Amino acid sequence: MNVYTSSMMVFKNWIPRLVDMRIGNIKYNAASDAYEWGRMRMIFNILATDIFKSISSLSSAIGGNNDVWLSQVRELYEKKQIEYEANTGKKLDMTEDEFIALVNQNIKNQALDLIILLSLLSILAGLKAIAPDDEEDILVRNQYKFLLKATDKLTDELMYFYDPTTPFDLVSGKGGILPSLGLLENYGKFFSNFLSENYGIITGNEEMQDDAKPIKYLMKSFPISSQAAGILPMFYPDLSKDLGIRMQGQYGIR
Repeated sequence: MNVYTSSMMVFKNWIPRLVDMRIGNIKYNAASDAYEWGRMRMIFNILATDIFKSISSLSSAIGGNNDVWLSQVRELYEKKQIEYEANTGKKLDMTEDEFIALVNQNIKNQALDLIILLSLLSILAGLKAIAPDDEEDILVRNQYKFLLKATDKLTDELMYFYDPTTPFDLVSGKGGILPSLGLLENYGKFFSNFLSENYGIITGNEEMQDDAKPIKYLMKSFPISSQAAGILPMFYPDLSKDLGIRMQGQYGIR
């Protein structure tokens, strides 16, 4: 139960907060002593009111005419005051200037979020386009796969907030919401490979000895050694081959 509880807490530490920053409703955060509003939810609220007016007012603000944009934000402020009091029974203790600053900051953060995501997607596409040939040196191929996997991981984690299928991947995918399942699987594979290798030694079956890879699964069963196994092919490809460790080019959550 401790293993499973700890595994659940791993995801509770990062998913809820980051999701709330993007789709949470307006509320007061005592820790920061300020009001917060999920930026994706806020932008949806602005666009849902009148998408053509929103695009026009935002274009005017970019062009230097803030009057149209400020007029729309003030209308949204009055609307949120009514909604907040209806939902919480309290008045929205936030000035109009603070509300406008919050909206502007959320738009900047959302734009930065999308720029980073598009940049990662571009880097990922570029890396896949320049994949080394099979005849290339094994060290070069392993280093390329490591870079590809790292970029894929960053892209996959940021896409979690935009791709509606990623929550299902976390639940159903290997190493998803319960990474302890992968840990228990590695323990099982270690013992089965350990027994197979020893049985091969006793019976003199060299093929069985070669097929068994107990050290590989032993390394994957502990945090530090698991990370070491992930980068081992970049520096010692021959040793990695003997241990049965291969460099992956894709993040394993999918």
